[in-house]
Amino acid sequence: MNKKGKILFAAWSCHNQNYFAYQTWDEPLKAIFKEVISFDPQEYTYKFNKDKMNRDFLRIIEKEKPNYVFLWLIYDEFYPKTLFSIKKISPKTKVINFCGDDDAQFYDYSSLNSFFVDYSLITHKEFIKSYKNKAFFSVGTNTKQFRPLDLKKEYDISFIGTPKTDRAEFVSYLMNKGIKIKVFGAGWGQYPQFKKIYGGFLDKEDYTKVINRSKINLCFNKNYLGNTHVIQKFFEINACKSFMLTEYCKGYSDLFKLGKELVMFKDEKELYNKIIYYLKNEKERERIAERAYNKIIKKYSSESELKRIFKEIERFGDKVPKKDIPIVRDSLKYLSIKDIRNSKEELKKALKDYSYVSFKMSGESLPYRELFQITAMKMFNKDISCCDSYLYAKGLGDYLVLYSNLSFKVLKPDEFAKSINLDQLVVKKEFLLSNLERFVAFSKGSSIDIINEKNTAFVTRPFVRLYKEPTIPYQTAKKILWSKYENNLKSYRNRKNPLFVVYLSSILLNYLLGNKLVLKHINERIFLKVKKNKIISSLRKLF
Repeated sequence: MNKKGKILFAAWSCHNQNYFAYQTWDEPLKAIFKEVISFDPQEYTYKFNKDKMNRDFLRIIEKEKPNYVFLWLIYDEFYPKTLFSIKKISPKTKVINFCGDDDAQFYDYSSLNSFFVDYSLITHKEFIKSYKNKAFFSVGTNTKQFRPLDLKKEYDISFIGTPKTDRAEFVSYLMNKGIKIKVFGAGWGQYPQFKKIYGGFLDKEDYTKVINRSKINLCFNKNYLGNTHVIQKFFEINACKSFMLTEYCKGYSDLFKLGKELVMFKDEKELYNKIIYYLKNEKERERIAERAYNKIIKKYSSESELKRIFKEIERFGDKVPKKDIPIVRDSLKYLSIKDIRNSKEELKKALKDYSYVSFKMSGESLPYRELFQITAMKMFNKDISCCDSYLYAKGLGDYLVLYSNLSFKVLKPDEFAKSINLDQLVVKKEFLLSNLERFVAFSKGSSIDIINEKNTAFVTRPFVRLYKEPTIPYQTAKKILWSKYENNLKSYRNRKNPLFVVYLSSILLNYLLGNKLVLKHINERIFLKVKKNKIISSLRKLF
């Protein structure tokens, strides 16, 4: 095979041999391209910091002028300016992004990433036509790593993964029914009831071995919202020619024949009954595993799948599908507290030349928020857009992120109302004027009740910086926050920077000044698990 040109592989965690990006794409890309340059945003951020990671990413593109950049965008690791700069620096470079969670993230995240990329690889076929750029269905697995091994089946039942959503409940149910199950992966060690069945975290080689050593491999498919969806583990297990019971998901039955190549369960009782049946019927179990394996080899090998995708991309030559990035300049008017409390007639005059409105109450808008929020409203025909927010404090920088869409989905209405700041909203002028009393009430501290699924386009990217924490209990806040301070601690620790201790001191100082969420988060993650005289050493080990 004539290998293709040069690709910059810059997917999150692409240097970590025990994680998805490396295991799925590293070897296949090296088999396809003459030169693969790898840049791990996660590793670089933890080693240095986010700013330097973004700068050096662009320096590599400017120096190498790769034919392709292959991304797996996770959240806000790359600044929008960085992603927009790729084409300015290297116009002929084609940008590809993997989107694996469109069932949960298409409308608020991955659809908006199409601004930056030429081609998307997706795992949910139903969204292909919804992308503004060219999208390819891609669920392949690395069949050089995940492969049949001649090993004895020493485990009756095994599960590899974290105990998120209802997985722990499933495992507890099976244990109580007398099923001999073994679990592996991060998080299980926190549960005393699973101590006897926990096999620890697996490196990439042991991961493949455990799959091969298991008579029945379990595959739980729920995402963080509790909905089942297509995941990579399904293809990894089948690539090992090992039998699997997978939680029901229509995405699998669209690809594999139910009862012939695929066995699924919907609840605990059905799972238990099928475990008993397939433990007794070894030959039938092995026939199903072999049929599924043959389909993986024929259709869902990462290498063959990527060859097909890049061959199709090359048909376009230097021409890529046109991306229409809307111009939103001067169409957004920011209102202060004083502005919004003026009479409706005065407000109409002030907004005469504007179509959209946002607010400057206690926060700061970040670059590109107009583009993202207004475009999201236009794309999905909504009256409101709500973005995520950074929490900022002097000495800490952006120390936490509060997710808006997740807040809406997992919090109670009154909790959600308290978690949202007016600064995060962009609204159509007509909508504001029609609901002015409610917005005025919200500016005075009342709960907001105008956000719902029908009228709001959420944007899962932080475009607002807030200087005051929301007035919600920590037990509520922890459901919807992401700890950016941990990246800073890891960066200081990895560089052996004396600012590590200074940063910890800033956390304590800000706690005394009223910013309590960060210290409560550290307290729950670390302090409660160690003796007081070992706090600093434990922090160093963790970060």
